[in-house]
Amino acid sequence: SGLGLVGASGEWRGPPSMMASAGEVYCAKPWAAIASRYAGHNCFGSAFIVSLLAAYHIPADSDKLTFGRKFGGRSVEWPLGAQMFHLAEQRCSFAREEEKQVGELTDSQGGPAARDNCPRAEG
Repeated sequence: SGLGLVGASGEWRGPPSMMASAGEVYCAKPWAAIASRYAGHNCFGSAFIVSLLAAYHIPADSDKLTFGRKFGGRSVEWPLGAQMFHLAEQRCSFAREEEKQVGELTDSQGGPAARDNCPRAEG
């Protein structure tokens, strides 16, 4: 990627705080020194993604995120990403509600292992 995080595999797993740091370093460079026609896009995108994840209450130190260019062989655009997040959050919401009703769940019911990938609930 322009920030130097996504490698040859096309994906990167790391915390939003690392993306924020990489974005700050990238955006602090003189624009003339960045040999990319996507410099503005990369600079804005890094700040936008970090802010969006914070708005979704994803902790800055979360290591549960994988960033990538493709998912299932298809290019990832924001609508697909938003839909994937919505479906994951819906699964997490169901797991939390079930836990309130019946107590601790087993893994096959969406218990602790499934909830490990859920954003932390406020409250």
